[in-house]
Amino acid sequence: MTEQLDVGAAAPPASATGPSPRVEFVIRQLLAPVAIFAANRLVQFVLLALLARPGQTVYSRLSIWDADFFLRIARDGYDHALQYDGSGHLIGNTLAFFPGYPLCVRFVALFGVPYPAAGVVVSLLAGAAGTVLIHLLGRQLRGARFGYVLAVLFCAQPMSVVFSMAYSEALFCALVLAMLLCLRRQQWLLAGGFAVAAGLTRSTGLAAAVALACYAGYRLWADRRLAGAPRVRPVVAALAGLAAVPGFWLWVGHRLGRTDGWFVEQSQGWGTGVDWGAASLRFVADTFRNADGFIQLATAFLLVFTGVLVLWALLDRTDGNWWPMALYGLLAYGTVAGASGYFNSRPRLLVPVLSALLPVGAALLHARTRVLVPCLVAISLVGCWFGAYMITVWPYTI
Repeated sequence: MTEQLDVGAAAPPASATGPSPRVEFVIRQLLAPVAIFAANRLVQFVLLALLARPGQTVYSRLSIWDADFFLRIARDGYDHALQYDGSGHLIGNTLAFFPGYPLCVRFVALFGVPYPAAGVVVSLLAGAAGTVLIHLLGRQLRGARFGYVLAVLFCAQPMSVVFSMAYSEALFCALVLAMLLCLRRQQWLLAGGFAVAAGLTRSTGLAAAVALACYAGYRLWADRRLAGAPRVRPVVAALAGLAAVPGFWLWVGHRLGRTDGWFVEQSQGWGTGVDWGAASLRFVADTFRNADGFIQLATAFLLVFTGVLVLWALLDRTDGNWWPMALYGLLAYGTVAGASGYFNSRPRLLVPVLSALLPVGAALLHARTRVLVPCLVAISLVGCWFGAYMITVWPYTI
């Protein structure tokens, strides 16, 4: 049975033997997921400290690589033109990055927080919010136990280390989960607002907007004979969400004086583009035949395994599965597998593919507690170690 949650409803009087429903909600549905996130981050920081190379600090490793571009946008704004190196080749600049996360960092920095620390603070707060939101969504899909399992899996992903870094994944995941939760409750305008925010945070926001639009169309058709069913709000939400990512693309094009400016920056400046999966297939095939490095093998395995989980979630017809989330996951996975470029970044780019968590959570759901808890602890330790390894020992960009 789907659990309906109305936080604003008046709570009945507290019983003499237990807390009021409102207090119980705060403890079990807000504080407990935050505690899961905090415990995971603590383990992550300990492993980062243990794996740090000479000259590295935990703090310094949380604002490296792409974080520098996000922090530059937050501090100085966007570049005004394409940039070239001494030999005339186009190089990557800040115009490839969406503004949502840097705006949040800039807001925190207004309170005197240094920009690198502000970037970490935004990600930690967003990661905690995302853990709460996926827990609430899981409760509505399959009950409280499923919500807790999803919360742990969300925090324990192989590259969940970015939830502590000056990167945009944590904020994006929180916004998408908020959109999905609002969709689940058919709070259309809120869902549309979160879809717009997600679309201004990462280009993968277009996947969230398409999922919203498909669900809006489905509800309009399914409720076409239902008196009082919303007609305008689903359309407004869908159109607003779909406009966000193209809107930023057009803004970049206007700034550069060419409509395809963002795509030129991505393809020539950053070496990434859409090839419909050809590069991914070559990478996986070559890796499984010839690779002798752990990270390359792990990346290929994660790319394939995540694809299997995404398809599993989409095809699952058991009670508690929800196709809008599965559709979003499929589209988000497509933006990763369907692009060429840096394959070292694939584990990080797979973090927002949230539907991949659903089959794993469902498989663990009915395990006995004495089996479930060690499994979740082991998954968390492996995920924390992998992320720590990737930003300390692994010498290349993530």
